[in-house]
Amino acid sequence: RQAPLFPPRVASARAGRKAFSTASISIAALLLIGSIDAAVAYSPGKLLSGCRRCIPARPCRPPLVGSAHTTCVHPMSSRWSYLCAKSSAEEMPSPSEHGVEIPAFVTSPVLQQVYPAMVTFAAQYGHPNIPLGNADGRRCKTLRRLAFQNKLSEDEVNLLEEMGFRFRSFEEVYDEADFDECLARLIEYEKVHKTGYQIPKKYSPDPELGAWVTLIRRLGPEGIDLERRDKLNGIGFAWVSTRKCGSSFMKMYRPLLVRLGQAAAGEMGESVEDIQAEEDVARWLQAQKEAFENGNLSESRVGYLDELTGVEWRQ
Repeated sequence: RQAPLFPPRVASARAGRKAFSTASISIAALLLIGSIDAAVAYSPGKLLSGCRRCIPARPCRPPLVGSAHTTCVHPMSSRWSYLCAKSSAEEMPSPSEHGVEIPAFVTSPVLQQVYPAMVTFAAQYGHPNIPLGNADGRRCKTLRRLAFQNKLSEDEVNLLEEMGFRFRSFEEVYDEADFDECLARLIEYEKVHKTGYQIPKKYSPDPELGAWVTLIRRLGPEGIDLERRDKLNGIGFAWVSTRKCGSSFMKMYRPLLVRLGQAAAGEMGESVEDIQAEEDVARWLQAQKEAFENGNLSESRVGYLDELTGVEWRQ
């Protein structure tokens, strides 16, 4: 009888290694299939859950930060990795991520990105004004800039207003604007329109300029730097607007301001308390208080309300 080529112990070891190799191949095949499935499920360019903006499917490991992109590596295979969007502006999250449908008329990429988060934030806090500190807060700030640059459609602006979104205040416009540049634009406006610098507050071709002039008038000649005041006086700037504001707020505010002032001076047969007790006045003041508490009242209107004689409207 022919002797075995290998001793029994060696043959057994070789058989074990062969079985292990076969099993390894099977496992590798399964992993490869799983990776292929992952490649189908997470095609390049998709956002993955590991970097906070990913599709809510299978979880991935904490992201590895690369030089250009954030890379999410799935636990099924380190050989398969997927590049997520480099920044919030590159790729828009699907509305289904938040369970919020984006209105069809919304075409601004920034608004499309942040709208679901604004709706979620408003449901929790009562208003959509997400503060700075995260990507959505920065998008809200960008929306304010786009609105003042007239780069949002009328429908988009109306949508934001209905949500209670607070656009940039006049004070922010004044602080951030270049005074000399705005002055040059105002001079050019007067050359074309010859209105005595009576530019509308909501001047569509240049919304920032209209807001800037409105605040200049509100501050008054005593409220701005002497050098700037001299420049405005030098061009014959009209410190008082002859235009009438048609907003419902001002239609209620102006006569109320006059009445309260006269009542406080004893010029009328009614007191400040009597005026505040009137049903329409009380309802209006309550609406302003609620808007303020919800973060929906602009700083300019807060300033107006603070000028109402004898009225503690915040209480």
